[in-house]
Amino acid sequence: MATVVEKFGRRETLTRAERFYVVYDALTLEAAKSAIIAAAPTYVAGFPQEDVEVEDLDVEAGTYLASVRWSYRAPGGAGAATGVPVLSFNTSGGSQRLTQSLSTVNSYGAPGFTAPNFRGAINASDQGVEGVDVVVPVFEWSETHRFDDSDVTWSYLTTLRNATGKVNSSTFRTQSGGEVLFLGAEGTLLSTGEWEITFRFAAQDNQTGLSVGTITGIDKQGWDYLWVWYRPYLDATTNLIYQVPTAAYVERVYRRTDFADLDIGTDPLD
Repeated sequence: MATVVEKFGRRETLTRAERFYVVYDALTLEAAKSAIIAAAPTYVAGFPQEDVEVEDLDVEAGTYLASVRWSYRAPGGAGAATGVPVLSFNTSGGSQRLTQSLSTVNSYGAPGFTAPNFRGAINASDQGVEGVDVVVPVFEWSETHRFDDSDVTWSYLTTLRNATGKVNSSTFRTQSGGEVLFLGAEGTLLSTGEWEITFRFAAQDNQTGLSVGTITGIDKQGWDYLWVWYRPYLDATTNLIYQVPTAAYVERVYRRTDFADLDIGTDPLD
């Protein structure tokens, strides 16, 4: 009767697990595989058994080496990934240069000198506005889905390519249109014949009623770009010339698309 002994070297990730075994006294490779299937757990870390690979070490002695894999499987769908994906996120934010503050908390002039009112411009001078680099809120997350091999066609890959670097045109994962940027996808063909594809996204809030200096009522979608035009201003109090915000512009720099074309199902947190 064949004997199965587990070797050292288990491997586990968020989506799969793998263990290694040695089979002794098996009459054939098929008998060794049957012994492995019977001895190995049906589930590991909640993942169902995926496949078993067996190779001979010493056929005459009936010794075989085997690896067994368990992995996450989303129920199949016609052209779409369904079920609960593996989800990860970070809120570490990003860096952005700002030329305007939210508000000027205070200003201090030298004795006998009144500090100029730069109207929120940061590091302003008669030459221009230098600004400052700050951390701004950017929420990033990824979703890993499984697809049947027949669903991952060149047409679908072209859809992913064309959606990369575009922003949602309508609500996606509770985020309003204009707030989510698709950063792209990365896929791997597994030994089971399924594709495992990870989709990456970033989100920034839409904003309304923004103010820049004396300019008010500015509306900006999350991934649109807001910039400010400054012009020289003569301060009658100090008799100084410096740059002040005179006009604000909201520019559309990312195209919009329907993220339903990604075929990754409903919100994983619903």
